[in-house]
Amino acid sequence: MKKIFLLLMAITCLSSNIYSQTEKSLENKVAQNLVNQILMAPQEKIYIQTDRPYYVMGETIYFRTYLLNASTNRPAFMSRYVYVELVDANNEVVMRKQIRISSDDMYYGVLPLPETTAEGYYSIRAYTKYMQNTGEESFSNKSVFIAHSNTYRTEMITKFDFVNDHQVELTLNFKSKSTGNDINPQSIEIKRGKDVIKPTSNNDFYHKAKINIKDTDTNRTLLVDFNNGTNSFSKFISIPYYNNQPEISFFPEGGNIIAGEKNKIAFKSLLPNGDTTPMKGVVFNSKGENQTSFESEHDGMGSFFINAQAGESYYAEVNHNGKTIKVNLPEVKTDAYSLQVSKTDDKVSLSVLKGNNNATDCYLLAHFQGVPALFQAWNLSEPTKDLDFKLFKTGVNHLILLDNELNPLSERLVFFNFNDSPSVEIQTNNATAYKRQLIELDINLKDAKYDEKVPITLAVSVTDDNDVKLNSSTNIKAEILLSSELKGRINNPAWYLSQENKAANASDLLMLTHGWRNYYIEQALKGNPHNNTIQPEISQAFTGYLKDKRGRIARGSIIQISALGYDYKEAVRVDETTGYYYFNNFEFPDSTSYYLTAVDKNKTTDVEIHPNEISYPNVELPFYFPVVKVEEEVDITNYVTKANKKYTLENGIRMVNLAEVTIKAKPKKDVKRQLDNQTVYKNPVRWVSPDDFEEMPLLNFDELSHRLGLAEGAYTYIYRGREYSYDDISLFLHPEDIAQAEYFLEQGGTKRLIVLTTWPAGYIKPGEENSSYYRISTPLGYQWPVEFYSPKYDTSSALNDPTPDLRTTIYWKPNITVDNAENKASVSFYSADNKTSYSVVVEGIGSNRQFIYYRGDALIKVE
Repeated sequence: MKKIFLLLMAITCLSSNIYSQTEKSLENKVAQNLVNQILMAPQEKIYIQTDRPYYVMGETIYFRTYLLNASTNRPAFMSRYVYVELVDANNEVVMRKQIRISSDDMYYGVLPLPETTAEGYYSIRAYTKYMQNTGEESFSNKSVFIAHSNTYRTEMITKFDFVNDHQVELTLNFKSKSTGNDINPQSIEIKRGKDVIKPTSNNDFYHKAKINIKDTDTNRTLLVDFNNGTNSFSKFISIPYYNNQPEISFFPEGGNIIAGEKNKIAFKSLLPNGDTTPMKGVVFNSKGENQTSFESEHDGMGSFFINAQAGESYYAEVNHNGKTIKVNLPEVKTDAYSLQVSKTDDKVSLSVLKGNNNATDCYLLAHFQGVPALFQAWNLSEPTKDLDFKLFKTGVNHLILLDNELNPLSERLVFFNFNDSPSVEIQTNNATAYKRQLIELDINLKDAKYDEKVPITLAVSVTDDNDVKLNSSTNIKAEILLSSELKGRINNPAWYLSQENKAANASDLLMLTHGWRNYYIEQALKGNPHNNTIQPEISQAFTGYLKDKRGRIARGSIIQISALGYDYKEAVRVDETTGYYYFNNFEFPDSTSYYLTAVDKNKTTDVEIHPNEISYPNVELPFYFPVVKVEEEVDITNYVTKANKKYTLENGIRMVNLAEVTIKAKPKKDVKRQLDNQTVYKNPVRWVSPDDFEEMPLLNFDELSHRLGLAEGAYTYIYRGREYSYDDISLFLHPEDIAQAEYFLEQGGTKRLIVLTTWPAGYIKPGEENSSYYRISTPLGYQWPVEFYSPKYDTSSALNDPTPDLRTTIYWKPNITVDNAENKASVSFYSADNKTSYSVVVEGIGSNRQFIYYRGDALIKVE
């Protein structure tokens, strides 16, 4: 309730300008309608921060998500869970984690990358179930590059030759990176979606495959599996376009070309893969007469003016790679309006192109992220209207010209950057440090605004400059204030918030060429607010229905749920009309299995359980690649070599898929199992799930290590919080009673643990009679927080430990709360072993639309 009150207060304060500037009943009504829309269906925004921009398979991605109210930019608390997914280049979800809001009101977690991860660009997608109301475009997507551990040894050279407009020939050639010699694989396979393509291989080391594809086909990703017996890898590549001509779009300012007026026309040029391209051309009228020429100014965008005549049509001719492209401009209108905007040093000047329209009574609405800033009548006999900068906020502001029935006539987006984010200063005790030395960072937010109700929170990442080249194309300010407000891809959004002279003009081109985020303004203006169908998720839930063996609704039946390994049990009677059941107000960690059992009203098992499938949104957006390609800009060979050494020290030798046999293991799952003695085990190295044991029960203990993929040896068995040897546990625990087995390797590898969980009392094993009245389900549960491992070298034994410190992310802290009284925070960590330099990235949020971003390149040197 307190957090809802804070939201109401924030919206009231943000919209106070409109109440102080207007007294008319219509104006008050419009303001109230817009505020009511925000309160009835508040929207969420989300941003993902990761510890670094690229990884090697088997490593861990550390992240924090910032969940905000889309209208106030304050932390949002409606949804208890954030879903974070790793999506590959085929738009397939490789991994999904449910992140629960922590006790410090933040969302953070990890994505442990499987050893089977193919090399390529991936997208990390974050959303809440509530955000599905506004569609996938409101989700956050962050691109990362994941390298395969073996590609640094073998170079794959690709060449695409188009046979015609619907077929391309791919040629692959493999070379040793150490010797440069050609390599012939023992096996090579090319996959396109579910289709497998076998290339033809000759003795000249070239492997060819013909692929049927058209430019209209969206599935343009290939997965190449290479294996030469001693080295294997998988890598994503993309098929180019046969006709690589740009799509050129024209956007009149205000949305319309008005006859008899001088119109400003913006344009944008996009290649089929979503990249921008420079362009220039000429505009002609229907008689072929030259009207004007134009040329792009930034990132394929530009603008020009044209004196449009009634009854005339216009087209542009653009030359691209020796080909002439003809594109029609939008239709010239005589009965429309076009809102024009120009900015000076301290005000925004508005005017309207209206052609032959004689109407003069209009209204002007200005809002920022759905919050009204201005609504007033405008007599269009006035040539211009000036608005003070104080009405606007840093970010995308929306101006709408309305008729006297509140129908939109023309719209214009305006971007401002008032540079009002808190500045960050970092001081360190060691500008130059030595290996394994304590480093302290003091973070000072000099001009942050104090708000005791909304503390400032930060996440800090420190990375090794020898391994990581930071991505400067985006940050929390650019994503929340710019990218999340516009539709379509924006290259290098952080640049538009920079101090470069061209940024202001280029940002206005963005406003002219991109659509805007929908806050349901048009329907809210008329008092018809939009209402969401999906409500915020506040707990885990199970739903479904019961039927009897004849397929009829099982009225009066009772269903019970219990969680394996936890003291949780609940029973409900199904709905008399629908047979529907609903369990909620519970939550357990990921990998928790639930046992459902049901009986009818006569206490017999003549009943069937039909659980509803838990669904997740499809990946529908085109895959976004980062502006800076890792393989083009950064040599990551040394980084991959270092990552492999680190992995071997911590986990042993990597498994290699032989040419004859491919062993596919399930990804590791984060799990927390609370046992009788309160001992907590996190992040198993390997595990066998209840689904696996249900499908194939364990017959004897000798088989257990094989099922876990372990070599023979001595292991300590944990059951109900107590330790047992193999001889002891095999005397009293029946193998078929085991529901889950997890293998843990304690820090340093001194102890190897196998944690066992048994089926609950009353569990009916598969194959027994009346199995339809029970179910075992292992849905996605919340991820238990995983702390970043930061070694301490505070003793002589630790300082002299011969084990090399091979960290790439030197330090990661996602949940820092700033001292509001002094606007300061501090962190400390120890340096690693290599001579290098460390860069520091700080991102965070606070109250009053405060976004914190700091990047310190080579801030600390390590000798």
